[in-house]
Amino acid sequence: MMRLLSAVLVGLAVMLAGCGPIYHTDYQMLPAASAEGRMCGNSCLSSQQSCVQSCRSQSQSCEAMARLESQNDYLSYVNEQQRKGKPVKKSQSDFTHYGNCSDSSCVERCESDYRACHTNCGGR
Repeated sequence: MMRLLSAVLVGLAVMLAGCGPIYHTDYQMLPAASAEGRMCGNSCLSSQQSCVQSCRSQSQSCEAMARLESQNDYLSYVNEQQRKGKPVKKSQSDFTHYGNCSDSSCVERCESDYRACHTNCGGR
């Protein structure tokens, strides 16, 4: 009986954990009233697009380096296993760690800089 109660409580806790709020902010960008402000805003947009592209390039370079490092680590593992006469049980993917390769924080900075620039140009 106690086991059944424990199982039900654990199940209930797991179900409730999935019911937490999910926060997401949407921004509505309104252009500046003046022609100069709109030109300035276009410059902000161009800078933001370059920034995001740079983030993506950095992320791709990071992932390529992680793959190269994992290949070296995997080959070292294979050589060590063969030297010991043991079977190779892992694959290269077991050694691949992308860790800090995400571009999300970089892109968030680009978005934040764009919003500030847009506002400074007279946009809302």
